[in-house]
Amino acid sequence: GTMMENIVEPFIKQAVAKHGGDYIAQATQAKIRQAWQIDINVDKTARRIDFVVNMRGRLYFIETNFYGGTGSKLKSTAGEYKDIAKFWAAQNFEFIWITDGEGWQSTRKPLREFFDQSPALLNLQCLQNGALDRVFG
Repeated sequence: GTMMENIVEPFIKQAVAKHGGDYIAQATQAKIRQAWQIDINVDKTARRIDFVVNMRGRLYFIETNFYGGTGSKLKSTAGEYKDIAKFWAAQNFEFIWITDGEGWQSTRKPLREFFDQSPALLNLQCLQNGALDRVFG
């Protein structure tokens, strides 16, 4: 969790600075309200989002994770994030999932199901290739 956030944050920071936005790490409903006077509905009162980007009034909710091995956690996360993407979309917010790791080599179906519903699925190679510039630009 934290390792992936530390890897991803410089990419977010650079893209946000380049395109004139702002972001909050470990964002909560209260932090978003305090920073930007934007009210959001949350599915859990303790919802903490890895990163929330405000790009000219448009909010992007970003979750990150890394899977070094296989297991049921990958499948459950993909299912949860499909639901979260729909939840944020209903409020006119974008959801971006940044994930990577060897675990996905043998657990592709849940990843594919998420991607088919939401094209905002990135890995570290996408970040290195400037994907966030295309998203925020």
